Amino acid sequence: MPSSPPALTAPNWTTQRTWPPAGVQLAGSCLLPTTGTRDLNSVSSHTLTSAARGKITTTVSGFLEREQPDVVVTMEPGGVTAHPDHMAVTAATQAAFGAYVAAPRERVARFYYWGVAASDMAGWRELGRASGFAVPGADDPYGSRGTPDDQFTCVVDTSGGAEQAYRALCQHRTQAGDPWYQLLAQQDNWRAVFARSRFVRVHPAPHPDDPPETSLVEAFGNG
Repeated sequence: MPSSPPALTAPNWTTQRTWPPAGVQLAGSCLLPTTGTRDLNSVSSHTLTSAARGKITTTVSGFLEREQPDVVVTMEPGGVTAHPDHMAVTAATQAAFGAYVAAPRERVARFYYWGVAASDMAGWRELGRASGFAVPGADDPYGSRGTPDDQFTCVVDTSGGAEQAYRALCQHRTQAGDPWYQLLAQQDNWRAVFARSRFVRVHPAPHPDDPPETSLVEAFGNG
């Protein structure tokens, strides 16, 4: 057993600020923590930026120990939109996972970043502007640069749950005026956005010869 949590080495990220769906989903043994969840009830989503990082990490650690997931997914280090709350939860989740995998377990748990491909973001930005929406530029506050396409190691077909994901996102009513949200609603653009999800595996680090993954749990024989 290691004396301290192992370091998790992230890819060579550029500055990324894209827009994500939010919430917590627990499917089988796969955990996806983001901001504003009932499981982080000791740290309100409105106070994450001012809360001590240690408190958030402790809360996430407790959740991991209680649920014992095989797969943990959080947003990429830039919080996807560069939102301070997103980045705080990402950092806390990564720190908590480091401690989680340091303990002996029957099988090696996996850690992924969720992100939006740079090529997708560029295409949606062009569509938004052509449609008359004032979407932020890549270098604007809460802008949308995206994750380099070649860094993704897993692409999951999520078309079957696209409508459910969009309906869940629509519950984030404070963002109703956001131009990205408005673009999603136009001509049902949300169908293309939620048809697939992309992830970067951080732990265990992928080998260059590894084939692309199509499921977050395929390594455990139930993907």
